Amino acid sequence: MNALITEGKDDGYFAAALIEDINKEGENCSFEQYTSLGGLDQRTLVNDLEGKLGEIRRGKIQRIGILIDQDLFSKEERLSFFNEVIKKAFDKEHVLKDTDTLYGVEVEEDTSVEIACHFMNVNGQGELETVLRAIKTKDSPHADCLNTWRDCLKAHGTSITEKEFVKNWIRDYIRLDTCSSSKFRGNKGKYCSMNCLNNILARKGDKAIFDLKATELTDLRAFLSLFKNKED
Repeated sequence: MNALITEGKDDGYFAAALIEDINKEGENCSFEQYTSLGGLDQRTLVNDLEGKLGEIRRGKIQRIGILIDQDLFSKEERLSFFNEVIKKAFDKEHVLKDTDTLYGVEVEEDTSVEIACHFMNVNGQGELETVLRAIKTKDSPHADCLNTWRDCLKAHGTSITEKEFVKNWIRDYIRLDTCSSSKFRGNKGKYCSMNCLNNILARKGDKAIFDLKATELTDLRAFLSLFKNKED
């Protein structure tokens, strides 16, 4: 069994949508177990991995993927964070040397699990919303005009972080720029906010507002493709 641990539930929805798209190309990738941490905390992640030890020992879990935001950290800092987690959970040091690669972790004699990680980012920084903004498919006048709003805030001595700005950008892109049809307008709670990202990602064809084949997703798609079903 393959298990995926994500920082938030939306990362899990996004991964599931990408896997569906990857499998249309003849792959056979899947995660039978999804876990959302509800935020990134070292102790929570250690506890989650320790909680999987029983299933690992019984051969139920063979591979674990971990998907978190890179934020403003360097790749090396994030790898160091993960290696500290693995040391605390499995008492193994310097296991992960790179992203998007499976590494074997010996849990005990004759028992091991493969682990790989990926950091959500664009050009080495960011999170899921940063990625979504980079792969948008529709015109975004409402969202783009937030640049003027940010300039106005700056002129009045108020600043907004890039993280906050991008979250606002995605909010307006989804709610104002891409929910124009009567179907969506009448069901805003179901189709027009990040709270329903799973429904948004289910839009196909010309209704799709994100490009799941964008070059910005090459590394993430490669990471998810590591998790082919065992018979493959």
